[in-house]
Amino acid sequence: MFRNVHQAGGLARLLVIFVVVAMTGVGCTPSVSRQGDYVSTIPPLKMLLDPLVKGRKEVVSLLPPGASPHTFTPSPADAIALETAAAIFYVDSQLDGWVLSAGGKKAISVLDILPAPFQVAYPDSIGHEHDVVPHGEMNPHFWADPQAVAALVPGLLDKLIELDPEGRAHYEANGREFLELLAQLNDMMSEQMAGLSDVPIVAFHPSWSYFCARYGLNVVAHVEPIPGKELSPRTILTIREQLAGSERVLVLSEVQLPRKSADALAEALGATVEEIDPLGGSGPLVTYEGLITYNAQRLKAALE
Repeated sequence: MFRNVHQAGGLARLLVIFVVVAMTGVGCTPSVSRQGDYVSTIPPLKMLLDPLVKGRKEVVSLLPPGASPHTFTPSPADAIALETAAAIFYVDSQLDGWVLSAGGKKAISVLDILPAPFQVAYPDSIGHEHDVVPHGEMNPHFWADPQAVAALVPGLLDKLIELDPEGRAHYEANGREFLELLAQLNDMMSEQMAGLSDVPIVAFHPSWSYFCARYGLNVVAHVEPIPGKELSPRTILTIREQLAGSERVLVLSEVQLPRKSADALAEALGATVEEIDPLGGSGPLVTYEGLITYNAQRLKAALE
């Protein structure tokens, strides 16, 4: 599921294109400003790295707000950032493996660092169990679970200290501070999500299933919309059968997906639609706390 459909070209080709872009005056994404700084493929990884490296390093995210990592292709400006970075943090080959052709040996898979008990498998119908299956079948959207992020922090610290041994004390102090924030955030989410399991949720994409699994939300089904195509009548009928007897239903979409499909499904099910942003990257959604609280507030308001 969710295999890459776009592969980036070689770094040399991207650098040539970058020269053309620069000559035409087209705007570029921010590049790494200092030697030794880092690149993340998507905003959530930057949100996890920023609290750990603050005061010592900078992190640049490649994916623009609102874009999907499943269909993203790096730009020429991205190639410059990748060339300059000391390390490149990505999730895994199925989500943002497009970075590997240009990132090479500097690329670090964050999902590989996440302890196995906190990895959630891709299910046909999303439940609440943290199943451990082979890596290729894992749902890579782990950042939606603050407890999974807390479990990841020690491994991330090890990588950062390996890259910059002189910064050990700095990273460890930052790590303790970030873990405290994650514990507070988890307590807050546990309190806010309590009692919201009665309304069944149909999710278009499993980007928030870690969060739903952690806090007991009732996701009964998910669908994978193909851009430009309508949901089949058979799919809609199957979901309606699953929801027989439900007084209320919530269709969960996201800003990275076409809203038209979510609205059509909601109309067929007699449901309401809530749209979340699992990636963020702008406005109040530039920090991890901001990303989690924003989406939690939208879910809470829709489920109450």
